[in-house]
Amino acid sequence: MNMQRFVCRRLPCAIHRLHQDVPKRFHLSFATQRPSPLLPSTKDEARIPRRNEELCERLSPLADLWGLPNHLMSLQNDDPEYHHGLSFLSKDQLASVLSLPFPDDKTGWEETASIRNGLYTAANLLTTQQFGDKVHYRGLLEFSNICRNDCNYCGIRKSFKVPNRYKLDEATILQVAHWSAGRQYGSIMLQSGEVVTPQRLRFLCKVIRRIVKETGLGVSLSVGELPDDYYEKLRQAGAKRYLLRIETSNPTLFAQLHPPEQTFEARLDRLRALERADFMVGTGIMIGLPGQTTLDLADDLLFFQRESVDMIGMGPYILQRGTPTADDWIKEHPDLSRALVAKEMGEASPGQIELLDVQAARMFELTTRMVALSRLLLGDVNIAATTALQTIHPTGREVALMRGANILMPILTPTDHRAHYQLYEEDASGLLDDPTTNGSFLVEIFTFFLKENKWPENMFAQTGKILLVRMSSDYPWDLKD
Repeated sequence: MNMQRFVCRRLPCAIHRLHQDVPKRFHLSFATQRPSPLLPSTKDEARIPRRNEELCERLSPLADLWGLPNHLMSLQNDDPEYHHGLSFLSKDQLASVLSLPFPDDKTGWEETASIRNGLYTAANLLTTQQFGDKVHYRGLLEFSNICRNDCNYCGIRKSFKVPNRYKLDEATILQVAHWSAGRQYGSIMLQSGEVVTPQRLRFLCKVIRRIVKETGLGVSLSVGELPDDYYEKLRQAGAKRYLLRIETSNPTLFAQLHPPEQTFEARLDRLRALERADFMVGTGIMIGLPGQTTLDLADDLLFFQRESVDMIGMGPYILQRGTPTADDWIKEHPDLSRALVAKEMGEASPGQIELLDVQAARMFELTTRMVALSRLLLGDVNIAATTALQTIHPTGREVALMRGANILMPILTPTDHRAHYQLYEEDASGLLDDPTTNGSFLVEIFTFFLKENKWPENMFAQTGKILLVRMSSDYPWDLKD
C-alpha cells in the first residue's frame, strides 16, 4: 500500500508542538500574537469510545435533540444504510446545532457540551467507517492569479491592485507535478483565476495530458465558470475532479458577493454542467459572511445534499480589505473592525483582545460544526480541512480532521508567487506548507495498523506506528524567508 498519500486522522496532536515552535510569519486573524484561549486543542478533542455502551451514552444527547435515537444509534453498528449519511435530517434539525451557544457564553457552552461531543463523535465515527484512519493528501498549485471576474470578496479580483499578476509556465507546473509524484502524492489540483480563452484551454489540456502521462497523478481543476465544450475537453484531457465554489446557496446573498453579471443561476448551471461532463464535482461556501444566518448555513448543507456533490470545501470568511464585502463586514462589526486595526498597530486593549478571541472561537466552532454536519448529512462525501481555518487556529486543520474532514490540500505554489495569490488577508499558507520553515517542517504524518481509539501520553509515542516524513531539501524552489 502506498501510505505516503495519507496522513493519520486520529493523531494530529503529533504536529501540535511543531506548530507552536514555527515562527509567526503571519498574524492569525482575529487573534493577537497567540491563538485565542477559547479555541479547542487537538489533545482535548473527544475520542471515539471503545465500548458500545460508552458510545451510546455519548451520542444520546444529540439523538435526543433531534428526536432520532434509533437512527443515530445505528451509526455505532456501521449500518450500510447510513454510509450515505443521515439524509433525512431537516433544516430545523441542522439549524438547532448551528445555533447552539458558543464559548463566550460560558453557562450555555457548558450546558450543551454533551450535545457538541455527541456531534463531533458521530462525525468522527462516520468518517472512520468510511475512510479508516487515512486522510487523502492532494497538492494545490495556484498557477495563475489573473482573473476576468470582480467578485466582491476576493483578493485577486480584476480591479484589485495585485502587485504582480502571474501565470506559471508549463515547465514549472510539470516540475511541481514531478516533485509531488516523487513524494507519492495521489493527485494535484491546478487552481487559478477565471480566464476563458482558447489559448488557456489549449495550455491546460496540454499540461493535464503531460501530468497524467509523466507522473500518473490524478488531476483536479479549479479554474472557474467555463463553457460546456471547455469542460468536456478538459475532462477528455484527463482531469477527473473540478472544484467550483457556490460560496452561498442564498441567491440574495450571492448577489451581494458578486457584480450583476455574475449570477447565482449561472453558477448553479455550471456546477450541473460539470456533472454532465463526467467530472467529480466539488463546491463550497464561506462561513460568517455579512448578512449570513444559521438558516442560510442549514440551507447550504441541504444544497450540498441536493446537488450530490463529491467534495466540500468550507472555511470562515476572512476579510480582504479594500473589497466591497469587507466594507459590508466592517459596517456590520464596527467594534471588531476597530479591534483589528488596534491589533495591527500593537495598541489593542485587553477588552479588544478579548473581543478578537471571542470572534476567533465563534468562527472556528461554527465552521467545524458545518464540517461535522456535512459528514452526518452526506456520509461518504470528501470534506477538506481548509487553509482558512489555520488563519484563526494554529492547528485548525487538525481539529477539523477530528470533526469530520478527511482531505488535506497543502499548497505547493512557489513562494515567490504565493504572496501574490492571497484570496484573503492573513493567508496562512506560507506558514503552513513551507517545507523548510523551522528547519524541516512536518508535512506528512501517517500511521500503520492503528487499532485502538487511544491517544499517546506523549505526542510522539508509538501508538500504532507513527512515521514522521520530513520534506527533503530538494524542493525545486528556495522557500526561505
